[in-house]
Amino acid sequence: SGEIDIKIDEEFVYESQNVKVYSYLGPQSTAERFARGEIQGYTISSKNPLGNMPLWLKKNIIKVYSGLIFPIRIYKFYKNAKKRSILINNFIDNLEEKNFDIVFSTYSNLENLYAGEYAAKKFGCKYIADVRDLIAQKSKQPFLEYLIKRRTQKHVIMSADACTAVSNGLAETIQKQAPSKQVVTLYNGYERD
Repeated sequence: SGEIDIKIDEEFVYESQNVKVYSYLGPQSTAERFARGEIQGYTISSKNPLGNMPLWLKKNIIKVYSGLIFPIRIYKFYKNAKKRSILINNFIDNLEEKNFDIVFSTYSNLENLYAGEYAAKKFGCKYIADVRDLIAQKSKQPFLEYLIKRRTQKHVIMSADACTAVSNGLAETIQKQAPSKQVVTLYNGYERD
């Protein structure tokens, strides 16, 4: 299906590039408010219940805990993604705008990638899957969960015309899973690059 020309523009302005941002959460969503220039960005903070415990101990506690509640966690992971996907797909079905060149969706949240694939098929356009984090993480997930999520990750990557990744290391990992895919590093703004 050909390569997608991806260029980095440091001073990208949505309106001048005729880019429209839609969120199924509506006009007051963070994404739409950011696109209108009403906010500059946002941060998410969370408290870690494990506190100042040594990192090696935290990792082991998390791994054991994850293994014990794995069946419930994996069920909820996919069930919630499916539930939100239905909402997003209904939103896509009701969009007045029907002519798109590219659909760009980002993980983390699995339903975003499912919705991106759905929208690209519906509108007959190119699809870029942005992978901020790997869905399948061998060092952080019980083996069975890793295998299930690796299959999902491969599906997501293979359904896209191109992929972007947050770092060169992540881009290389994605490229190994899908050697025929175009994968480009798209930094998240935290690194000086």
